Amino acid sequence: PEVDEKTAKNALRLLLTRARKLDWAVCLEQEGARLRFAPPCDVTDFRAALGRGDWQAACELYEGDLLSAAPLNMPTFESWLEVERSSLAAAWQEAAIKHAADLAEAEKHAEAAALLADVLGRDQLAEDVLQAYLRSAYLAGQGRAALQRFDAFRRQLAAELDLEPLDETLALSETIKRLQKLGPSRPKAKLKAPLAVLRPPLTVGRAKALTQLQADGLCFGLVTGEAGVGKSRLLQDAAPDAHTLRCREGLTHVPYFPVMEAVRSLNELPDLGPYLADLARLLPELSNQKAPPADAETAKARLLEALARVLEHAGCPLVFDDLQWADGATLELLALLAHRANVPLFASLRVGELTPQVEATLNALRSLMGLTEVELVPLTPAQVSELVASLSPETGEARLFSSWLMEKSGGNPFFLLETLRALFEAGVLAEDSAGWYSSLDAVTQGYAEMAVPPGVAALVARRAQGLSTEGKRVLDAAAVLGEGVTPQLSAQLAGLSANTASEALGDLEAHGLLSGQGFAHDLARQALYENLPQPKRRRLHAQIAESLAGADDLLRAEHYFLAGNFEEAAALWFGIARFGYSEGNFAAEARALYERIISLGIGTEDVNRAKAYLCAIYLPLNRLDDIAVSSKRFWKAVGTYWPVHKPFFLIQFCGL
Repeated sequence: PEVDEKTAKNALRLLLTRARKLDWAVCLEQEGARLRFAPPCDVTDFRAALGRGDWQAACELYEGDLLSAAPLNMPTFESWLEVERSSLAAAWQEAAIKHAADLAEAEKHAEAAALLADVLGRDQLAEDVLQAYLRSAYLAGQGRAALQRFDAFRRQLAAELDLEPLDETLALSETIKRLQKLGPSRPKAKLKAPLAVLRPPLTVGRAKALTQLQADGLCFGLVTGEAGVGKSRLLQDAAPDAHTLRCREGLTHVPYFPVMEAVRSLNELPDLGPYLADLARLLPELSNQKAPPADAETAKARLLEALARVLEHAGCPLVFDDLQWADGATLELLALLAHRANVPLFASLRVGELTPQVEATLNALRSLMGLTEVELVPLTPAQVSELVASLSPETGEARLFSSWLMEKSGGNPFFLLETLRALFEAGVLAEDSAGWYSSLDAVTQGYAEMAVPPGVAALVARRAQGLSTEGKRVLDAAAVLGEGVTPQLSAQLAGLSANTASEALGDLEAHGLLSGQGFAHDLARQALYENLPQPKRRRLHAQIAESLAGADDLLRAEHYFLAGNFEEAAALWFGIARFGYSEGNFAAEARALYERIISLGIGTEDVNRAKAYLCAIYLPLNRLDDIAVSSKRFWKAVGTYWPVHKPFFLIQFCGL
């Protein structure tokens, strides 16, 4: 203090230059005019154990007050040290109570009693800790020591606070005196995230986007953004009464799949008059009578008209969720609905995952009507702070924690909420009347010690760890099934009774993994699906295909294909293309199925048949070069025999 600032800084720079030559200086950090010396030590390890919720490691690392043996004569430093000692001791106490609960649950009562006795040594009037100690000590065969501790507590409580022990504590001491059997202990509280995290009530940073989507006269609102950025949630807020059609990854070859799901979910259908027969060709369960043959020229248009009338009947908006996975037939229906403009339309779309069909459809709609396009981006640091404050008003912005959360999640709302959920379920975060808190709050410099798994896959996997064996089996089946997760089907796939499967589904919904008959968020399903070993994934696909016998053959074929059973997939595809699409409704889809069969590269009868029918489509159009088949000899034979001996060709080459 006796020198000017410039001289002092020069002296400091010289001192730092000399210091950096010493071995320990590798831990010396400099940032502008600030210095920090952070060597690896037991305090660092202790904080890291707290951050990952490893209560046992935290208890083993804490050996008493910080620097308790150091001879000091520095009043200012000692004032700081007292604060640090108090903070670290409080963090250890919380970790010790949690670890003792884990030990008691594992019936390691002597270890639990010893740990709780240490806690009581620092906080002698903590009656909840005393109760846990009395129970563990008695179960460990230390009844006399337990009663001595209780008597000392009772005297101290009366002397210092003029109070009597709680009725529960008195009853517990009487049970120990009489050597009676203890009643059941309180079940260990199941750690779960607050309701505000599970169902956040506020869409932060989305006010402008919401205003755009709720503007008068809007015909088509398109929301784009990366996975987990909040597209579906925004559309729920913009059109809460909308009917949602969910496009599914892996089912882009199943025409009208999201539409069929939506129609089947309706309680009743409007009077379609003559169009009912057209709809029944797509959904045979809607009519008891066999539909008459369709006119090849008008079949597709009539089916689209029937579907449009059904979806427009209620007059509510329609949301096409995850449009990047829409099949070509669904995109045709979307274009028709947009052209009719009878109900508002909305869609969500992941950036970077557009198929050429989706891109062409959107370009056509842009030129036809002009889309209201809203691009969602990740939250800013200020918005993350606002979100934390909205989820826990008592906690407020919690800037240090919000900054750490922003760094870990990148501002992606889904990742952010999953991170919070994982921290609560690991016990690293907790909530009381004063808001959220952590054992790190008083001992951290920026929550760098707080550990969460990298990526959403690890977050979802951590959440699934707390499930029962039955719940995990049902979850694996649900990840492969995707939608239509019912107790009956789950029971078949998981080898359980319907009652047990139903309980498991309830548990999965309570864990926030499932919602209704599908996943709460598709990112969770993708993470679980990709984490399944390939043999198990294939086995489940095969089981699903068998279990869906009598249901949609296209869906069954996709499951057979993903199971690696190409023969069954080819047989189903050929049957659909030859007989289901034979009336002119789906000429393009039939051609696509024949090409998929040929691309399998297997030598079955269905492959030869597919080649023949594909030839019948392309040969009259003089488009033989468009047929992507490797066997030139086969096509030479086709070219020779087809014009004159069509029946002979079919018999000889296709086994018909």
